[in-house]
Amino acid sequence: IKDFINNSPYVNYYLSANGKYLLMAIDGPDSYGGLDLYVSFRTGENSWSKPVNLGPEINTAANDYSPFLAADGVTLYYSTAGISGYGKEDIFVSRRLDDTWMKWSEPMNMGKPINSSESDSKFSIPASGSYAFFSSKEGSVGLYDIFRILLPDTAKPQAVALLKGSILDVTTKDPVGGAIIIYKNYPDEAIIIREISDSITGKFSVYLPVGYKYTAVIKADGYIDGKQSLDLSSIYNFTIIEQQPILMVKKSTFKTIKGKLNDKLTDKSIAGAKISLVADSVGGKVLAVSYANEKGEFEFKLENLDENEKILMVVEQENYKQQVLELGDISNETEIPLDINLEPEIKKDKVIEFHNIYFDFGKATLKEESKEVLDRIVEVMNENPTLEIELSGHTDSQSSAGFNLKLSQQRADEAKRYIVSKGISENRIVAIGYGETRLLNHCKDNVPCSEEEHAINRRIEVKVIKL
Repeated sequence: IKDFINNSPYVNYYLSANGKYLLMAIDGPDSYGGLDLYVSFRTGENSWSKPVNLGPEINTAANDYSPFLAADGVTLYYSTAGISGYGKEDIFVSRRLDDTWMKWSEPMNMGKPINSSESDSKFSIPASGSYAFFSSKEGSVGLYDIFRILLPDTAKPQAVALLKGSILDVTTKDPVGGAIIIYKNYPDEAIIIREISDSITGKFSVYLPVGYKYTAVIKADGYIDGKQSLDLSSIYNFTIIEQQPILMVKKSTFKTIKGKLNDKLTDKSIAGAKISLVADSVGGKVLAVSYANEKGEFEFKLENLDENEKILMVVEQENYKQQVLELGDISNETEIPLDINLEPEIKKDKVIEFHNIYFDFGKATLKEESKEVLDRIVEVMNENPTLEIELSGHTDSQSSAGFNLKLSQQRADEAKRYIVSKGISENRIVAIGYGETRLLNHCKDNVPCSEEEHAINRRIEVKVIKL
């Protein structure tokens, strides 16, 4: 124990349930009188910090001794003659209010029948928290006997669960020692408890107050951060939980970045786009270049990336606005998925085909999923207040030409009505139905075609007629 000084021939020690705190009753250099209560913190194997006096709320001018810290790490029981009570030394309870270990609730006398006119001390409680054990001269067969008593609720520590587990490598199943496990209750994170796995076995045990839901983050050198959820909200009494090992994945020297490019307006895949990874800035060092395939998909496999380096992804494609994304912290990721929507450039006479604006069969009634697509057109028109468009409806050739012409006009009118209902002036939109007169493939009347081929012709087109 660093800088340990005890001016008394007597001493009491209590090692906390989690092995982190060593409480002691000693006569130190800053004692308030006689034996005072101190705490020392574990700093390593068989090494402890300089003892810290628990302060005047706990310690008095008389002897304060026989400390016991409940499994919740907060509730302290001890004996003192420095606070008036029933006899020589009474047993008191106090609760730690913060992590300084110097702020405590006002000590409460445990009262009768625990305290008597004689000396009462050596108070302790098992983790279950229901019964207490203590030593007293009063009622003893000999000098000081040990007694057991059912605790009143006001004197009970907070109920806890003892969680036992281990940290293992997901591939080798070898123990991962020195991993830091941080438990936080959610959503308010008022409880934060840290534990470290054993350096040899990878095992750990931690006491968690019951009645809460917890999230845990597990950190270990050379491994991706692990995560865990734990629900103790329906537990009210002491329980022991033996959980399955937490498996940790080693950080890979390779990172895979892959994704898909889509048109922001039409949801179509964008083939042939150039995707570059650069360091620090758009004009910085180029780390890698890839091109989207016919499905709009791209992939990078990178080795030995500098995790402290800012990495940008630059996406370029003709008729689309350049997009720049900062990848952020990817140190804990081996596979980074990125689906990107590119915004088309708006130019005069540009025609945009929409195959994802749907109507009821043979009708001009918009389906709900189509309104989301039309909302994107509204967004573009709001961003470009002088933009005027031609909104044209097109059908396949499966019905009569007259029916298709009428239906396509009705559908174009319906799409226009929806856009106008969102605040766009009707003077900015020309709605035209072309029926089956502008087919995109060979599927004319009496030509055998599959449903997929006919579907290519069923569409709404937006043409920019004024910017």
